[in-house]
Amino acid sequence: LGSTKFAMETGEHPAVLRNSVTSPGGTTASAIYELENGKFRTVIKDAIWACYRRSLEMGGKCSQVGPNRVSTDSLFGVGSPMSSDTRSHHPVEPPTGEMKTKS
Repeated sequence: LGSTKFAMETGEHPAVLRNSVTSPGGTTASAIYELENGKFRTVIKDAIWACYRRSLEMGGKCSQVGPNRVSTDSLFGVGSPMSSDTRSHHPVEPPTGEMKTKS
């Protein structure tokens, strides 16, 4: 929270602030390199989109939003069984209640 507040107060881009406190070749720089090399940013972005899409589905709305999504209305026509008024793109409903572990 403190770094976000600081970035808002200074008006500097967070990357500029990060670079100003990251020693070249230091431990933080090494960790950031590995995160970026492992596509960490992409994984986090995809997880956020998945969460958002699922929340739309749970609210009975079209979840065909965001990167790599095409409106099903343009493919199948409004009102068809495959249009955006379909509740979920999952073939089965997600589990409810507690998950059971194998013994």
